[in-house]
Amino acid sequence: MNSTIICNFKVFLQEQNYSEGTIAGYVRAVKDLKDPPEEDGTSAMIDYIDDVLSVKSESLSKSSFANARTALNRLFLWITGTELKAARKQESILNDEDPLILQY
Repeated sequence: MNSTIICNFKVFLQEQNYSEGTIAGYVRAVKDLKDPPEEDGTSAMIDYIDDVLSVKSESLSKSSFANARTALNRLFLWITGTELKAARKQESILNDEDPLILQY
């Protein structure tokens, strides 16, 4: 991941009052990833997170995967300004809307 993104993510975590140890762990979890999408909106970022988690689930221990998942949740919050869980719920609502309602 781009060093500017990592530095800015670290500043975000510091502003959120995370401990230095937690920050170091989260940075380690994301530093080897490709840069997140530059597209606006949460859909592309959700897809990015899902792709990363899919790959990481196959290669990490349970505890390392849990740390990576939490780090990605914080990265998502920093980039989008929205919690990942809330964004997933909103995406689900938008995708499940009745087609008849969408016509109006």
